[in-house]
Amino acid sequence: MAYVPELDDGRQEVRKGYASNSVRYWPKVPGSGNVAVTGTPTFDLEKPDGTSISTGTSVTVTDTGTFDRLDLTIDATSYDLGEDFKAVITWNDGTINRDERLYFDCVTEPFANSVSLNDFTGLEADATKKLTALGAEQVAARTAESVASVLGWRAWQDDVRPALRRKAEQDSQTYPQMIINREDVHRAVMAFAMARMYRLEGAADEESDNFQLEQKWQRMGQFRLESMPALRFSADQDGEADTSLPRMSQVTLRRRAY
Repeated sequence: MAYVPELDDGRQEVRKGYASNSVRYWPKVPGSGNVAVTGTPTFDLEKPDGTSISTGTSVTVTDTGTFDRLDLTIDATSYDLGEDFKAVITWNDGTINRDERLYFDCVTEPFANSVSLNDFTGLEADATKKLTALGAEQVAARTAESVASVLGWRAWQDDVRPALRRKAEQDSQTYPQMIINREDVHRAVMAFAMARMYRLEGAADEESDNFQLEQKWQRMGQFRLESMPALRFSADQDGEADTSLPRMSQVTLRRRAY
């Protein structure tokens, strides 16, 4: 059973003011995994409050071999910055009409997941061997490059993005207005991705090397998050910061007078 959840089970993002954003979905049927579609799928777009933006927009169907991927082109030139926009996708698997609600956010600057195999080998000389073995255990013919990309996506979605979002909310800002510092974010993503690689290799035994390495990279990821420069926010897509917040974690030392 093929099942590919790597992109569409996490929150996807579109750039405000940009007409050619792409949101992807892999059609799935419970008990069958990923499937091919028949006919021409369509999708409707809705704002977070349920207001309709567009209806009956066609979907590009990409054949990946044994199943299909649906590519939705989102024109966000007239969108407001915000979370919880919704694409309602209607499709047919050959037996029944189905629909799926795919949520996405309209943001000032989306984070492009650019994690590659080279990023892993730059940190671990044996990474190609490890990722190749992990790919073979997951899905037939999955390459080390694919596993590297998936681990990077997971690290961004599950470890880094939630931390940035919480920080924004704690300081009365919104995540969609954040201007992503790509280099610093990428470094944090890579640390958490390395931790995930060792976790998948087998880190259940707390005395094992894998467990120690997973913990090391987990701490490194947290350190890199806390060491990031001040977060910047923009209320529009001009890329200029309107607001700046302190670092993720900050310690202030004061000299005591005696």
